[in-house]
Amino acid sequence: MAGLNIFSGFPDLAAHLGQLDQAITASAVNTYTASCVLQLVDAGAVVEMDSGSGITVTIPTNATIPFPVGTSITVVALGAGTVTVAAAGGVTLLSASGNVNLSAQYAAATLYQRAANTWVLIGSLSA
Repeated sequence: MAGLNIFSGFPDLAAHLGQLDQAITASAVNTYTASCVLQLVDAGAVVEMDSGSGITVTIPTNATIPFPVGTSITVVALGAGTVTVAAAGGVTLLSASGNVNLSAQYAAATLYQRAANTWVLIGSLSA
C-alpha cells in the first residue's frame, strides 16, 4: 500500500507526536549555587554548578537516594570556582587517574551509575 498515510484522519497527531518526542528527549537543567547532594530530580539532567568559589557535588548512597542503575547526570562548571564531584561514604566513584575536579569554567563531565553504589565519572577532569 504505497502512499498510505496513517495520520490523514488525525491532522494534528503527527505534530503532537513530534512535540512529545522533543519533550521526552529534552534534559532538565538544574542550577546550584552552593554545594549539593544529588537528588532524583537530577537524574538524566544537566546539573549546573554556579559559584565563584569551590563547590562540591556529592553522590548519595543508594539507600539515601535510589537512583536507577544506568542513570546519567551531566555536571557543568558554570561558575569560576572549582567543581569537585565527591562520593558519600559507601559509594564508589571511578574516574580516569582518580580525577574528580572539573577542569575549568564551562567544563563538563558525566556521571553514570553502573551498580547500586558505584558511579563512573567521565569528561573534562583534573586532579
